[in-house]
Amino acid sequence: MSIIATKQTQVVIVGARAGQNAAKRMAEFCYMMGLPLNVHAFVYPPDAGKTVEVLYGNQLLSIPVYASVADAHAAHPTVNTALIYAGADKVFSTTKEALDTDGINFVSIIAEGVPEKDAKRLIKLSQEKNKLVNGPAAVGVMSAGECRLGVIGGEYRNLKLC
Repeated sequence: MSIIATKQTQVVIVGARAGQNAAKRMAEFCYMMGLPLNVHAFVYPPDAGKTVEVLYGNQLLSIPVYASVADAHAAHPTVNTALIYAGADKVFSTTKEALDTDGINFVSIIAEGVPEKDAKRLIKLSQEKNKLVNGPAAVGVMSAGECRLGVIGGEYRNLKLC
């Protein structure tokens, strides 16, 4: 089996506060590995047009927020992965939008409480589109020295212990 998350993984995060925490954890990993930050955009319609500040080493990076996955991908065409932190009631529509976006080949659904029928429909859709879905209720994906998607592995001190 090939590695799902690599140094070439470029991410859009769908969701508000929990997604921001994930970006913080991902930035810690990228900085520790000497990699550029792989989070390029957030999707949260109420905050579209704003930015989210993420600490990367000693720099504060501004990451733009968009109204949709399509808008984020149009502005950041290298994005190939979506992390879904949306509420359970929005997971189907946001994941479907990510799967319908050309260029996004992997979607990790972190959200919990997703109805089983929605999860099954999303898995079927991903198979039809030859794309990969992880989740729902995933903790993320980590590839040693390559990429961290989500909060998997916990805080910075845990990563240093490994």
